Amino acid sequence: MGMTAEDYRAKARACYKEKEDSFARCDTDGFLSQWASGATAMLCNAKADILDAGGKAQFEGLYEIETGRRVMAKCGYNTFNGHVSYYWLLHESEVDLIEKRGKKFLPDNRNSRILKSLGLEIRYELDEAWAKHGEGYSGQPVIYRSGDKWGATAEPIIEEAA
Repeated sequence: MGMTAEDYRAKARACYKEKEDSFARCDTDGFLSQWASGATAMLCNAKADILDAGGKAQFEGLYEIETGRRVMAKCGYNTFNGHVSYYWLLHESEVDLIEKRGKKFLPDNRNSRILKSLGLEIRYELDEAWAKHGEGYSGQPVIYRSGDKWGATAEPIIEEAA
C-alpha cells in the first residue's frame, strides 16, 4: 500500500528537521543538502494535500459558455528568451472549433476576444493529480494532472453566487 497523507506530512517534518540540523552543524556550507531537504519537504506536503483532497487538485479547463461542455483541450507553454507564454491545444476531435479558429491553438487568457468569439471560457475544475519536483532551483513542486491530459476526467467547480 502507498503512503498516506499523514506519512507524507511526517516525512516533510523529518526533511525540515534535517534541513535545520544541517544548518546548525555547518551553517551555509551544507546549502545543497539544506536545499534538497527543503524541496523534498515541500514535495511531500504537496502530495499530502492532494491525498487529503481525494487525489485531486484544482486546474483550469476550457468550457463552452452556452452549454457548459468541457472542451477537449490541454494547456501548454513555450519559452522564448526567458519569457513563458501559455496556450490551449485543442484535441483533434474538436473538429468544429478547429475549423472555426483555423488552427488547433487558442490563447490562454481569460479576457481573450478569440475565446469569447468562439463561445469559450476558462473555468476552474478538479481533476486527478500528483506532484513532482519542479525544474530549476526554486524547490517548488509541480502539481500535474494524472488523469486524462485533455480534461475528460475533470469535474467543474461550481461557483456559488455571492
